[in-house]
Amino acid sequence: GGTGGVVDGTAIATCLMYNTNQEMIEGYTKSLWNAFGSKSGAVFTGLGLFLVYALPIFLTFSKDSKIRNRSFIAYLAATIGRILIGRRMKHVVWPDAFLHPLSIVGFNALTLRSLQLHQRNALTWKGRSVTATQTTDAS
Repeated sequence: GGTGGVVDGTAIATCLMYNTNQEMIEGYTKSLWNAFGSKSGAVFTGLGLFLVYALPIFLTFSKDSKIRNRSFIAYLAATIGRILIGRRMKHVVWPDAFLHPLSIVGFNALTLRSLQLHQRNALTWKGRSVTATQTTDAS
């Protein structure tokens, strides 16, 4: 019955969720299957992120100069947005903002892995089975 909101807490708190890349992969894999409310929500979110952030960089290699130029502008706009957010949040900006399309591809791969392992009831965390008690999508 309560309400909530989003605030920028970077001035008062820090958080290191994972110590190694493997911990990060396992940590995201265990929960991404339900991070977007449903399987279809995860698919649509991943597709949207790919279209906005990753596809433009791939299309900058097109032989068609119109597609190449428009894609470069889209990539540049996404990168500038990422730089502004990174600076505001006091995150590393270089080279992270420029490599963000690769991060999106990796994030989508983790989401797909999470969906697949959840479907097979094979999710684990720190060597223990993760049993999902609730899903919001029967698909």
